[in-house]
Amino acid sequence: MAENNKIIRVYCDGVFDLFHAGHVLLFKNIKEELFKEQKIYLMVGVSNDINTNKYKGLIVIPEKDRYLMIEQCKYVDYVV
Repeated sequence: MAENNKIIRVYCDGVFDLFHAGHVLLFKNIKEELFKEQKIYLMVGVSNDINTNKYKGLIVIPEKDRYLMIEQCKYVDYVV
């Protein structure tokens, strides 16, 4: 386990189309439950529209809007 004064960087990515409470709980669990009593820096990657349409199908919410929604989540420190 890391020392208490170190920051652990965690990367999580996804499409996050139709952003919902389950996504928020994922981020919350990473920040609060994954490494108890450690400082977590959560970076979230948002898949772009081109790759999402190619590999998963059509999206409902455009990439820029999905990015903004993730950015506003209080558990997320940085969005890629």
